[in-house]
Amino acid sequence: MSQIKVDSIVPRNGIASGEGGGIIQVVTTNISARTTVSGLSNTAFTDISGFSKAITLTSNTSKALIMIMLNVSHQSDGFAIPARVIRRIGGTDTNVNVGDTTGNRISGSFGYSQSSIPANSMVFIGVDSPASTSEITYVLQLGSQSAQSVCINGTQTSNADNAGTNQAVLSSSMTIMEVCT
Repeated sequence: MSQIKVDSIVPRNGIASGEGGGIIQVVTTNISARTTVSGLSNTAFTDISGFSKAITLTSNTSKALIMIMLNVSHQSDGFAIPARVIRRIGGTDTNVNVGDTTGNRISGSFGYSQSSIPANSMVFIGVDSPASTSEITYVLQLGSQSAQSVCINGTQTSNADNAGTNQAVLSSSMTIMEVCT
C-alpha cells in the first residue's frame, strides 16, 4: 500500500499572511453511557470522568482547536450547569477560554441553564495556543448550581427509564485538532 506523508497541505493560491495552514492531526473520544455525576460544587469545578483527551502537538507554534458536545440534564428545573475546559501539562492546569471573574462568580468556558427533561446540548468550540510540544491533556470540568447532581447523556428524573424521545440515552464527544500556523 502506498502512503503520502506531508507536514502540511497548502491551498493552490497559498496562505494569506498570518493565517494557518491546515489540520495536522485529530484526536477524539465519544462518551455513550448515561451517567449521573454527584458531588459537584457551585463554587468550584470537578473533572468529569471520560471527558479528557491527550494530544502532543508537532510544533510549539501549533494551536489546538477544541470541540466539545455535551448532552446533560440537571437534577432540578431551571438550574445552571457551568463548564470549564482546562489544559493539563505535567500536572499544571490552565483554564482555556474562560470568562472574566466578577465578584464571587466562578469563571467558566461555557454553560447552560435548563430543565431536567430532556437532556440539553452544551457546545464548546475554542482555540488554545499552548506553545508546547509536551503531551497536553484537555479536560472537561463541571460545576452545578446548588451543588446538585447532573446526568450526562440522558435525564435523571424518576421516570428516566421510560421509553420516549425525551428519555433517550444520548452520546457526547470531545475532539481536538492540531492546527498549524
